[in-house]
Amino acid sequence: MAPKRKKQAKDGEKIAEKTEKIARPLGLVPLATVLSRHGSTMVTRAGKGFSMDELAAAGIPRNLAGRWGLQVDVRRRSSLEANEGALRTWSAGPAQKAAKVGEVKKLEAEVAKVEKEVVHEVEKEAAKAKKGAKKVEKEVAAEVEKALKPRQRKKKSTKGKRSA
Repeated sequence: MAPKRKKQAKDGEKIAEKTEKIARPLGLVPLATVLSRHGSTMVTRAGKGFSMDELAAAGIPRNLAGRWGLQVDVRRRSSLEANEGALRTWSAGPAQKAAKVGEVKKLEAEVAKVEKEVVHEVEKEAAKAKKGAKKVEKEVAAEVEKALKPRQRKKKSTKGKRSA
């Protein structure tokens, strides 16, 4: 099989393979609504997803809609202005910054370093407390033994003394 050729524009320039990454907008993902008939009246109810026309009107690519958590109903042909407005306001809001792989690894390394330092400090404090507890325990035991021992008087002995 022959290798696939890259697509070329009419003027001969190569089309960029990678599209510019668009960051996901922050906030709650909007829900689609549809009009349905109930007898002789029209009622607005929750829909299964946004139509392709609504996504196009809001400027959201189809492949990103699924990644961003938007429900897409490919069978719908209707396009409601309320849905388009909801998508426009959501997509115009502040965007979530996409973290690069290198940045994520750096952050993970920093977190691991801080965790290690915190654990080390906690272990040092625990060792000090344990050492202090042993010292206090020894002092208390010595005091108790001292209090329990009866006082012993020295006996006067005559063996060692010479009379003059």
